[in-house]
Amino acid sequence: MAICEKCGDDNPPGAAFCVICGAPVKVIAAEEFSTEIAPVIAPIPEPLQKSVIPTNTRKFCTACGKELVPSAIICPACGSPTGKRKDKSVAVLLAVFLTFWTWTYTYDRDKGKFWIGLGLSIFGVITAFLIIGWFILFGVWLWAVIATATRPFEFYEHFPNR
Repeated sequence: MAICEKCGDDNPPGAAFCVICGAPVKVIAAEEFSTEIAPVIAPIPEPLQKSVIPTNTRKFCTACGKELVPSAIICPACGSPTGKRKDKSVAVLLAVFLTFWTWTYTYDRDKGKFWIGLGLSIFGVITAFLIIGWFILFGVWLWAVIATATRPFEFYEHFPNR
C-alpha cells in the first residue's frame, strides 16, 4: 500500500506519486499496515473491473497512458497532471474585470458566492441613481478581488478535490 507523505491519502499499489496532491508516496509493508485502522477491501478482478466500469467514465494519463481512478488529479505512475488545472492568476483577472463572475470559474465550490454577488449587483444597479447603489457595486467588486487573491495557489491547483 502506498500512503502519501503530504496529505495521507491512500494510493494504488506501485504508485510513485499521490493521485490527489502529486507528492511522493511512502510504500508501507503489509505487516506495518494494520487492518484495524483501514477497512479490508477485496480488489475487483481485472475482467470484472472492465465490465463494471463504463468506458466513458474511465480515465487515462495523457503522459504515460496508464489507467487512473476517476478522481485522480495526478498520475500515480509518472506524476504528471491528469487534466486541466485552474490558475489563480486567471481567477484574479476575472475578479478585477468581471467582479462576481469570477466565481463561475470555480462554481462547484463558490456557487453561493456567485448567487449572492449576482443579487447584490442587481440591487446595486437598481439603486444606482442613489449613492448607495455605487457603494454596493464597489463592495461586490472588492469582495470578489479580495476573496480570489487571498486563496492559496493549492486551492486552484487541486481545484475539484479541495
